[in-house]
Amino acid sequence: MKVLPWKGEKLGSHFPSWPGYAFKPPPRPDFGTSGRTIKLQANFFEMDIPKIDIYHYELDIKPEKCPRRVNR
Repeated sequence: MKVLPWKGEKLGSHFPSWPGYAFKPPPRPDFGTSGRTIKLQANFFEMDIPKIDIYHYELDIKPEKCPRRVNR
């Protein structure tokens, strides 16, 4: 089991706040001339998480080999 320490940063601190923020893709010559602009909203919101330890477990359970008649 591996426990990763929490660095105490806000999860959304690396992203700009939503009001006034607009994604501007880099210009690509000769591409994107036949489409239209759309407004895209993502399912994202900033959360404040208390300073607690968070554990992540990965389990891999494999049954023992049984006789074929048992697995019917």
